[in-house]
Amino acid sequence: MTDGFMTDIITIVRSAVKNENGVLSSDCDLKKISRILRGHNLAAIALEGALLCGADKKDESILRLKKTACTYLIYHEYQLKAVKELTESFQDNKVDFMPLKGTVLKELYPHPEWRTMTDADILIRPSQYDKISAILTSMGYTPGEESDHEYNWYKGNFHLELHKFLIPSYNEDYFAYYGDGWSKAKKSEGSCYVMNKEDILIYMFTHFAKHYRDGGIGIKHLTDLYFLTRAEDIDRAYVENELEKLGLSEFYGNILKVISCWFEDGTFDEKSRFISERIICSGSFGSAEKNELSSALRDAQKSGSSKKAVTDKKIGLFFPSAEDMKNKYPVLRKLPFLLPLFWLYRIICALPEYKKHKTKITNVGKLNEADVERYEENLAYVGLSFSFDKTYSESKGAEK
Repeated sequence: MTDGFMTDIITIVRSAVKNENGVLSSDCDLKKISRILRGHNLAAIALEGALLCGADKKDESILRLKKTACTYLIYHEYQLKAVKELTESFQDNKVDFMPLKGTVLKELYPHPEWRTMTDADILIRPSQYDKISAILTSMGYTPGEESDHEYNWYKGNFHLELHKFLIPSYNEDYFAYYGDGWSKAKKSEGSCYVMNKEDILIYMFTHFAKHYRDGGIGIKHLTDLYFLTRAEDIDRAYVENELEKLGLSEFYGNILKVISCWFEDGTFDEKSRFISERIICSGSFGSAEKNELSSALRDAQKSGSSKKAVTDKKIGLFFPSAEDMKNKYPVLRKLPFLLPLFWLYRIICALPEYKKHKTKITNVGKLNEADVERYEENLAYVGLSFSFDKTYSESKGAEK
């Protein structure tokens, strides 16, 4: 990625976020930049920023950004309405809940619709899930596949993620700090809970770090951190102390440097440029290829062998772990002896949709020890690792 191309992307994003005019390079490739920023779900920011930088309102790229931004605006209103109805129902039925991520961060932006969401995230208590399930069903929601840390529900185009806990349990180091997450919750109104601004920053940075090391994280989330870190009355000593416990101090310092380079008057060095390029190339949540490398590295940290991790990943394409199969086919939780039959059933069901799974099969097939070890080195360079040997006395453990 050339310096000029990266500078133009940053200039457009900064111009919108700070409402200031910017100057693009004489050979700015607006078509390519707008495509990248749409891939980061930043069409509205890209549109505003490009216009502030003097782009022609009739340019084809601008017209496409405008169309996409209008679509997001409609979806934004739809999401707000759905969240409002949902949380009111939770309040009426005395269901404890805590809104997370985009539903909270929208209010930090100059225009809330700029902060797009692919889904709405809400922390709930698993002990209340039967009650919640009945409420959602009565409201016309349809359940989706359950993951390690979430219950997925759908209503039309609206996707709801109900978190069992804040961080997936397979991110053992961060999960050890958060447990089920309720220790960070403060009573707000009725059965609604919130985090204070310091804990919101810490959680969103942990989320940022999790995705960065798991395959990549996008510009939208860097913009989130800009708004969160610029608060003047935040207890920075507390934030830094908690990030030290999480093993994220070095990475936090590096990201603050990147934020300064993007939104203030910071000067790029080799590391901040490396991180910026990684973020720009990541799309919204990273690449599928790097996701597989990260997964293999995580397994290698547990087994102590990159070779074994790569081999297990390739076998797992056809014979996933028992836990993964239980998440996909809940009946196995009661009848685990049927696992071999469901492995065969899964393969048979996947055959007609081979093209859908081709990318994953290709990426796993390309895995090798050298690339996994190189991925580990690149994480260490920015201050990240999979530290699964850490425990914290503060952790309350996930609610069962």
